[in-house]
Amino acid sequence: TITSMLGAKGPDVIYAGDHLYGDVIKCRKHCDWRTLLIVPELKHEEKAIQKCSSLTEEINCLESALAKNPESQELKIKLSEAVTEINQRFSATGSLLRSGNEMTYFASQLLIWADLYTDCVTSLASYNLEHMFTSRPTKLMRKGHK
Repeated sequence: TITSMLGAKGPDVIYAGDHLYGDVIKCRKHCDWRTLLIVPELKHEEKAIQKCSSLTEEINCLESALAKNPESQELKIKLSEAVTEINQRFSATGSLLRSGNEMTYFASQLLIWADLYTDCVTSLASYNLEHMFTSRPTKLMRKGHK
C-alpha cells in the first residue's frame, strides 16, 4: 500500500477529493487516512456571508422573538421572507452551507466526514508538512441554554 511505501501511518496521510460521498466518506469508511474536501463554492459563500451580516442579525432577532411568541404569523412571515432574501444572495438555489441561520444537510455531513475543507487545494501550500490541523472545541449545550 501507499502508506507502507511511504512509511506513514494512516492518520499521517491526507486524502484530498472534491466529492463528499465518492471521495471523503468512502475513504473514511475504508481506512484511517485524514480527509480534505475541496469545495470551490466556499469562496463565493464567504463573500456572500460577509455581505449578509445585517440580515443574519435580523434573522437572529426574529427567531428569538418567535421563540417567545411561537403563534405569531407576522413573525413567521417576516422570518420566511428574511431567509428567502439571504438564500437569494448566495445563488439561485441558495447557500450550500446554510438556510437562514441553520446548517444545510450538506454542511452537517461536511462537518461529520471531512477532517478539513477548503475552496482550493493550493490553500495548503503555505503550511509545512509537519503542521497539525486541529478543530475548535465544540461546547455542549445545556438544557435551557443557548
